[in-house]
Amino acid sequence: MMQYIATFFSHFGAVRFQHLCTERGWQAQVRPVPRSLSSSCGTCVFFKTEALEDAASLQTP
Repeated sequence: MMQYIATFFSHFGAVRFQHLCTERGWQAQVRPVPRSLSSSCGTCVFFKTEALEDAASLQTP
């Protein structure tokens, strides 16, 4: 299973995405964006799945 990082403009979007991942049975955790990706503060979701194409279909407001 591969681990991915999804970044978001808002905390709400990250929490919603984490919820959608959990509904699909994927491991998902909301965390701060790693410094290696962004110097700004922000929220991301670390998630694990074998079907990345399915993750692209998840829509968050």
